[in-house]
Amino acid sequence: MVLRSPLLIVLTALFLAACALSGVVPRPAGDPRGALSCALVVDGTGFEGRLTARETVAGDYAIRLSSGGVSIDQSGEFAARPGEVLLLGSGALGGSAFDVLMRVTAEGRDYPCTVTQP
Repeated sequence: MVLRSPLLIVLTALFLAACALSGVVPRPAGDPRGALSCALVVDGTGFEGRLTARETVAGDYAIRLSSGGVSIDQSGEFAARPGEVLLLGSGALGGSAFDVLMRVTAEGRDYPCTVTQP
């Protein structure tokens, strides 16, 4: 014997309606990770600062790198379209101990840049 409570039927119908509607609820525009990603690639001979745009974006960047008493500061502005990969800065630097920083700001937001050493 199956019990059919009106309350249970109403709650089930509401739950199913909510599930069906969840697919049509407007989502915020843009990628939840942000408009871009950035990375500073450092090896024993130099570095490259790269930016990959997920949407149209403009901003500024700063790269600071030092090793063995030598310092390099590079900064500037950029503009990129969705899918575009930009080389923001690069340079040669001897030695293997690096102090590095890459900062990117776009549309009022600071983006953390990863530092990779292949």
